[in-house]
Amino acid sequence: MELSIVAQLPLRILLVEDDPIVQKIHKAFLSKMGYAVDSAINGEQAIALYSPEYDLILLDANLPDLDGFAVAEYIRKQEMQTHCSPKPIILLSAYPIEYVAQACLQAKINAFFNKPISYESLKMIIDQYLQKNLPAITFKHTIRIHQS
Repeated sequence: MELSIVAQLPLRILLVEDDPIVQKIHKAFLSKMGYAVDSAINGEQAIALYSPEYDLILLDANLPDLDGFAVAEYIRKQEMQTHCSPKPIILLSAYPIEYVAQACLQAKINAFFNKPISYESLKMIIDQYLQKNLPAITFKHTIRIHQS
């Protein structure tokens, strides 16, 4: 008689956020969604924690030491050197879209969202990338039009 056990491990997310309160809230939300979450408070810590075992990286653009773009470039370089398939990198930023779009393309970041982001939107984009593993680069931003 053979007994086979299949265990489904939670998908792993590396959360990189320098604001400890925001990091704690994001981590609690992602954990409640069923993800295993490791967090880094800056770019150097993110680089030290990074491994190809992560399924997705959620990255703040404005970190105190290395910006999120430099962290993403490091991750992409590591993936190429180790022949790992690229993991989705989602950038959260308060930077204007004009600056972020070009920087995201250069760093090979998959998706960009302006802060603040609703948890409904965040869940949707994470689910989209983790379930479908879409390679396309997506940008989502809000345009405010002021009329006089």
